[in-house]
Amino acid sequence: MAEKTFGVNDALSNKLWAARFLKEVEKRTYFGKFMGEEETSLIQVKTETGKSAGDKITSGLVMALNGDGVTEGQILEGNEEDLTTYDDSVFINELFHATRVRNKGSIDQQRVPEDLRKIGRNRLAQWFATRMDTVMFLHLCGYTGAAFSRDNQTVDPLKAVFNGNNTITAPTSGFIVRADSNTTDQAMSSATDDKFILPLIDDALFIAKTSSPMINPIMVGGDPKYVLFLHPSQVRDLRTDVSTSRVTWYDTQKAQLQGGQSAKQNAIYTGALGEYNGVVLHEAYRVTNGVHSTSSAQVANTKRAVLCGAQAGAVAYGREYQGSTKYKWAEELFDYKRSLGIGLGTVWGIKKSVFNSADYATVVISTYGAD
Repeated sequence: MAEKTFGVNDALSNKLWAARFLKEVEKRTYFGKFMGEEETSLIQVKTETGKSAGDKITSGLVMALNGDGVTEGQILEGNEEDLTTYDDSVFINELFHATRVRNKGSIDQQRVPEDLRKIGRNRLAQWFATRMDTVMFLHLCGYTGAAFSRDNQTVDPLKAVFNGNNTITAPTSGFIVRADSNTTDQAMSSATDDKFILPLIDDALFIAKTSSPMINPIMVGGDPKYVLFLHPSQVRDLRTDVSTSRVTWYDTQKAQLQGGQSAKQNAIYTGALGEYNGVVLHEAYRVTNGVHSTSSAQVANTKRAVLCGAQAGAVAYGREYQGSTKYKWAEELFDYKRSLGIGLGTVWGIKKSVFNSADYATVVISTYGAD
């Protein structure tokens, strides 16, 4: 029986390769397991731009009522309380990238056992996954500093391709905890006093639970949970803390992860370091450095862990980039069909949730963290 094959630029071929590409991106993206369309998701996927035209999604927040109300002998009419509302917007735009490989039949393809077309797809999947994770951490950590080098490229938070088409905002005053009561990122210089320790999580939790509105946790197996992302240097300091004057990570991990079996099977536990006081900890290489308060330079030995609740961030895609077609695949032949160009792209946007000029579901924990 003859095998059906799909050539370059065949419509069905493009759809097939785009679907495979999406699976590769989802496997490689750090934030994939934290994303969902529900309001209870840590990163909420907005779908409004998938239903109608437009390059912006605006979400509303209605604050709780706090008026006195009325009682016997008092008139309710004229004493109604106005609803207080705030809004936040996510912008979307194009992000495309491409690579070029030697086509089938070339001596280059003859010399390697792998399919260069597949290699090109995998490398582009890695590139898109890295970009998504980089952008998300820039927003969640509130990195508004100067450009820096990461993954063999210069990351510039001012460029749309690195900020997900949305301006990055610094952590809101009152929503950032710094080790040893330091007031700036650059002030943290002591590997002894300024490192990441367990009580800093309690400090961040206090802010999350007492802010107005309160940072809502994610519900896992019926239990409220927050998620904390730490840089590897912060994880190292947390694990090696041997203080006898406070509870350490070693003390808390003598027991297994808290929660029932159903909770442990939830995606937010996959790859987790452990749990403390209702906070599931994850190590994340792309947690950003600190930012110098006056020069906006990157502070080399300061890292910004970030505690997140529900709807900490938002992701949106364009109308033609929904479901299994979040990415468009295109191929072109060059040089008398000896060279194959592979192009992929999406229309998207990413940002941290901010209402009334205040971070909605993130608390940054800034500590000394030597690379």
